[in-house]
Amino acid sequence: ALTVPQQVLLAGVTASNSATAWVLADWSHWPGNAQVAYQWQEKLPDGWGLDIPGATGQGYKLAVRLGGQQVRVCIKAALTGWSPGVACSPWITARPWITLAQISGTGRVGSVLSSVVTTAPPTGATVKYQWYRGATAISGATAKTYTVKAADAGFYLLLKATVTAGGLSLSQNSNSIKAS
Repeated sequence: ALTVPQQVLLAGVTASNSATAWVLADWSHWPGNAQVAYQWQEKLPDGWGLDIPGATGQGYKLAVRLGGQQVRVCIKAALTGWSPGVACSPWITARPWITLAQISGTGRVGSVLSSVVTTAPPTGATVKYQWYRGATAISGATAKTYTVKAADAGFYLLLKATVTAGGLSLSQNSNSIKAS
């Protein structure tokens, strides 16, 4: 049987701001015509791996939705006349691009609400903010802070932050606070 290295290494996922993960493994002891297949998986709540459709290369550019989730790569080796070998890397957490702190403030008309990004976004990323009254964006409310208006009374307010880097975007909503 072909043996797949049990130590499959992933780089660039948790240690850097890169959204790309790469498999590092030594295949030099295999016959030159062995076929190697890759399958990236996301971890389900029950601990099983779910194949990520189309994620079948040695490298996989992490989908934005996977920020903060656990991923791994499984490698299958095949060679005519040999039993196939399979190994999976350990689960690692894909670095979340953005985390918002809880909104601070009372929610009373005239008070100031604020929240900040607490996870450093990737180098070169832009962060945009938008405050919401219920499900409706509040016109002009695009800063980390917001002064509660009379029109907000009775509505839940929340802040949405969107990080954009390398053509990918990820948004995160804060907790909501009821204006009074």
